[in-house]
Amino acid sequence: MKLKHLAVMTMAASMSLPVVADDTFTFNGYGRAGLSFSQDGGEQPARPELGNTSLNHATGRLGAENDTFLELDFNKEVAEDWKVQIMLAGGMDPQLNDEQDFETKLRQFNVQAKGVMLGGEEIFWAGKRYYQRHDIHWLDFYYLNNSGYGVGVEYIPLGDGLLSAALLNEDAVVAIDGDVTNTTDVQYNKIDLRYAMNIGLEFAAVIGASDPTDEQDQLLDIEGNGYFLTAAYSANGFFGGENGYNKLVAQYSDGSMGHMAYSNGTVTNKINENVTDGDIDSAYRLIYFGVADVNPNIEVGYSIVYANADRKDADDSSIISLVTRPAYHWNETNTTLLELGYADEDRDGKSTNLYKAIVAQEWSPESSLMSRPSIRVYGGAFGGDAAEDVDIDNEFRAGVQFEAWWYAPRGITQ
Repeated sequence: MKLKHLAVMTMAASMSLPVVADDTFTFNGYGRAGLSFSQDGGEQPARPELGNTSLNHATGRLGAENDTFLELDFNKEVAEDWKVQIMLAGGMDPQLNDEQDFETKLRQFNVQAKGVMLGGEEIFWAGKRYYQRHDIHWLDFYYLNNSGYGVGVEYIPLGDGLLSAALLNEDAVVAIDGDVTNTTDVQYNKIDLRYAMNIGLEFAAVIGASDPTDEQDQLLDIEGNGYFLTAAYSANGFFGGENGYNKLVAQYSDGSMGHMAYSNGTVTNKINENVTDGDIDSAYRLIYFGVADVNPNIEVGYSIVYANADRKDADDSSIISLVTRPAYHWNETNTTLLELGYADEDRDGKSTNLYKAIVAQEWSPESSLMSRPSIRVYGGAFGGDAAEDVDIDNEFRAGVQFEAWWYAPRGITQ
């Protein structure tokens, strides 16, 4: 009884203590989860895919995710203008209704310091980072993603813009003599140069070289050097209305990075693959996407992606993706969404198409296409060659999903 009384007194005392906010700590994150059903019973099956795995949501991601995914990002300003960042990510794919293992990975772990190199607003960093990634959200498509271990200086004032420079490396898993059960990790080093101008122009050049050991050099046909170039122009309001935006992107890749402008684009498929003699000499990619602010009640998200690959021992391959996500906002929190997508890949003389139509009713804090967190109820179906290949052509699917992201920008990277 005395112990119970002591516990109650201790809890009451602790509740009476003032709560002190820690403005040197921020907690950011992203997550999604839900439940689903399919016309043929059970949960909705995995999305059908084209051969180009970089566009695994080539017809849009709405109604096509059957996983649970979570990113937790912790930032602590340990001294004035010095920050430590740690991000853990994990998920269950596919998501099951029963208990299952939640696989966790360390996605970011770095230190960032402001002004220590040049005395200005530039950021000096070292460690593991999501390095200045660029994506199209409704495709879950990262068209520029050079994440990994590295060191660099960002946002150096230069002329009418900001210069960023970094050195990154990451291992690529390579099969020996084509045997996927016998692999070795080959290091790939990359110099990453970025320049962002105040007028909306952005340029990126990633120059890479494989760095094999002597033993690996004898075992493998190493491609060697390569590069990946990106130029982009962004505009707010142009075609998109007062609150809209749009972006035009052109990319080219060659050498050991020859496939980057064709098959690079997922969270995990970063600029570190294919350091051995791959089947693509070079590739280019054109992207146009944005959100059109039609009127206070109507927004339209849209994207066009076209990529072409010059293959060494085969005809060129190409892929096109067309997706639109119009939204009608009934009020501040209630929105109806429609996502329509079409994609076609021409490879080895064969054309494979995929299309999708999903409608959703969504609730979120604000009347915006990108407002989160959101809870959505959806239904629709896939069709086309790729859907027929996995026997889900025109099979109705439905579900409820929440999606959330939250950010508390402050401190040295604000």
